[in-house]
Amino acid sequence: MLRTVFLARANAFWNLCQPLAVAGSDPITSWLLTKYGWQAMLIAEGALPFIWLPIWLYFISDHPHQAKWISTEEKEHLEQTLRHESAQLNAGDKAPFWRAFLRPTVFVLLTVYFLQNCANYGLMTFLGEGLKGLSMNPRGLQYGVLFAIPYAVAAALMLVNARHSDKTHERCAHVAVAYGVSGAALIGSVLLRPYSFWLSYACLCLAVPGPFCGLAPFWAIPAETMPRRVVGAVMGLVNAIGNLGGYYGNSIVGYLKKETGGIAVPFAVLGMGLLVAAALCFLLPRSKTHQAPPQQ
Repeated sequence: MLRTVFLARANAFWNLCQPLAVAGSDPITSWLLTKYGWQAMLIAEGALPFIWLPIWLYFISDHPHQAKWISTEEKEHLEQTLRHESAQLNAGDKAPFWRAFLRPTVFVLLTVYFLQNCANYGLMTFLGEGLKGLSMNPRGLQYGVLFAIPYAVAAALMLVNARHSDKTHERCAHVAVAYGVSGAALIGSVLLRPYSFWLSYACLCLAVPGPFCGLAPFWAIPAETMPRRVVGAVMGLVNAIGNLGGYYGNSIVGYLKKETGGIAVPFAVLGMGLLVAAALCFLLPRSKTHQAPPQQ
């Protein structure tokens, strides 16, 4: 089906902006800070959304029938297919709207998303500390490039993981493997720090992509397992509360860094959080619209 065959890839392209923004902007940010100072850097980067706004307004539509860049036949086919899939998900669902928020699946989604955001934002904020604390001690543009590489790797792996998830029509394991590899690599980076800069950095290049790689199949799970009339509200709740991990991840890393005098312990804690998230993924439901995907 249209929604289920391409959903992870659609999610991946939508979320691709996150690692690409870091990978593309960090070397430029480092250069602007060195050359012109933080004020000029904030003005230059703050102007970018205003440049993008007219592009967004012209190209983005709420529904297929509003899109200007596809034919009438394609619009009708998309609308009909989406209505059919929504009817399947809604079939037999007579429960009150509010009960959707009390489903065990919602609490698992909240916990998993909270833990992945703790790791994502904790890593993003303190990755520079980790690079500067290594014996190589990179500076300036070199520091910016080393910071950007793990996020460039994340962008590539996001697309690979999403494509394979759509091809096999499997979601939970693709999220779990992404978080599991990331957590193990983050702990490995900590253990290798005293011995080798490049081995520790290589582990970081595998640790950073995990939270990004899991996004596409993760958001496909509620979209494929919950009725359409509640899925938007449920995803909004998971996103809102789960994003608190962005605050607590930074707070945890900052506190443990202060108490221990380094980032080894806090990074190890983030890694263990990702391993817990990976295990919880297997409690999530499989798609109700599971079927063999077409040959591609």
